[in-house]
Amino acid sequence: MKLTLERFPRYGYRRLACVLGENRKPIQRILQLKGWQVRKRPQGFRPRARRLPSVTSRPDERWATDLTHVWCGKDRRASLAVIIDCCTREILGWRLSDNGSSKTAEAALEEALVYRLGALGRVQQPLALRSDNGLVFSSRHYTGTVKAYGLTQEFTTPYTPEQNGLVERFLRVGNDSDEILQKAH
Repeated sequence: MKLTLERFPRYGYRRLACVLGENRKPIQRILQLKGWQVRKRPQGFRPRARRLPSVTSRPDERWATDLTHVWCGKDRRASLAVIIDCCTREILGWRLSDNGSSKTAEAALEEALVYRLGALGRVQQPLALRSDNGLVFSSRHYTGTVKAYGLTQEFTTPYTPEQNGLVERFLRVGNDSDEILQKAH
């Protein structure tokens, strides 16, 4: 067994049992006892939004962002990324694109930074950027961009859209009007 493990160091106990033609349970037990089992990497920690009432006292204290799909014409769909200030409820940046990639969300963020701060660069005051747990907002590309601009990123608790209520409400209004337009045609 050790020779097979040295030859194929990434094999788990199931594949090793298949190669050796043995039962998987004793193979797993031996690997655990000897410390030879390849451990699964732990998943990263995401800073969560606090479950306290969410009130901001000044503009540019916290921004909220989200991504939704809007209908364009009869059979086309586009992705809309929006950033809103949680104090003034002002739309700071938005981007519409064919695909809902992290570059779309990054472009909306950069538009918001230019609109609010006048230029791209690190923010001087602490500024939190709240988003849901979507793949776009937790991607390496987007989180790297957020850190590069000096923003602190916080994620809502899974299945609690009310923690990101301002932007969710704005996008719901857009989706409601979109449905009305779809029914009119």
